[in-house]
Amino acid sequence: MLLNVQDLVSRRAQITLKESVDVTEAYRDVRDVKPLGPLTAELTAAYSGGLIDVSGTLDCKLQFQCSRCLDPIEEAWRVPFHAIFKVVSKERLDKDRLDEEDSEDEDILSIKDEPLELLPYIEEELMLSMPLAPICKDDCKGLCPECGQNRNAKECGCDREKTDLRFDALKDWFGSNN
Repeated sequence: MLLNVQDLVSRRAQITLKESVDVTEAYRDVRDVKPLGPLTAELTAAYSGGLIDVSGTLDCKLQFQCSRCLDPIEEAWRVPFHAIFKVVSKERLDKDRLDEEDSEDEDILSIKDEPLELLPYIEEELMLSMPLAPICKDDCKGLCPECGQNRNAKECGCDREKTDLRFDALKDWFGSNN
């Protein structure tokens, strides 16, 4: 997804970008997540005061795996996107990398290339928005730790009230004080 920076600067008006992108390769090494279609990005780019402001939404249908019961979860994922870019010369970009600790504008991304490739920034935002431990429903019971049965489908009947053998002597002591 390319943004022609010179065209944006010369127009002095917003540019609307809408594109569908295959993100299968971006999720190749991500465990338990699979894209079920292309990512659709609807973005607007505006130039003002030497900065390029790109914002919009990213839509993608993803399949996650429930972290409790391991069932697949299909979700339509909508992520807001916002990034600010500043075009700098190559010398300035190299100097900024050396002086990163002195930078006041941490949220402004310095770029040097024309045109601006937005896909890496889009993929990064999509990755950062994913849940750490997705669950299929709030009351998901998960898998039985003894037999592995999905407890959402049916109860297995395993005895889950295990006591630590080291505390058996204390159980008798507490029983005599009642």
